[in-house]
Amino acid sequence: MNQKYLQGISSDMDGIEDAVFFEATPENTTAFLMQHQWAAISAIGTVDDRSFLTERTGLIDVCPDQEFLAQKLLPVYAGVQMGHAPIPPLKTVSREIALAEKCPLPDWNYLRWNGYSDEKYQALRSGKGLLEHQQVCLIGTAGLRRMRGYVPADPVDQAGRNQGTCLAVYQPVGVREEVLPALAQPQGADST
Repeated sequence: MNQKYLQGISSDMDGIEDAVFFEATPENTTAFLMQHQWAAISAIGTVDDRSFLTERTGLIDVCPDQEFLAQKLLPVYAGVQMGHAPIPPLKTVSREIALAEKCPLPDWNYLRWNGYSDEKYQALRSGKGLLEHQQVCLIGTAGLRRMRGYVPADPVDQAGRNQGTCLAVYQPVGVREEVLPALAQPQGADST
């Protein structure tokens, strides 16, 4: 855990505007989860919206930071759940204070919810994962401005789902040369 503050949201809240901000301690995490233990789902994340933990009806569902979970959170959380300790008070901070703090890149796999294994996440963080792919086309924002009337292609994952517009497109090594012209088509132009 390398965050100073976290935010919590739960399905029993009216919306994201009701998010609760608190110091990133096992006691505050436990307090938030216990306050929302009967909600269908509760989520805790970084101040800049990177997932940290999800809970479903009182049970921790996913927490990629296994070290924090096992060594710090579970001793407090399990003690409260089993009735051996009272629920600690939730010490909140204002949204403004939490948002004013610089939020470092999490030291856990916050992409777990997107299907990235811990190994793949570590490879991406180290840059090794990118070396396993050949860069086909990299269009910087300055280049996009020069290409008026052109938009980058929408990348599609292996299952055929659109992944949104991107500026950098990477393809597995061995992709055919015909892919290159299709990466930046004029708007409204067909590909023939």
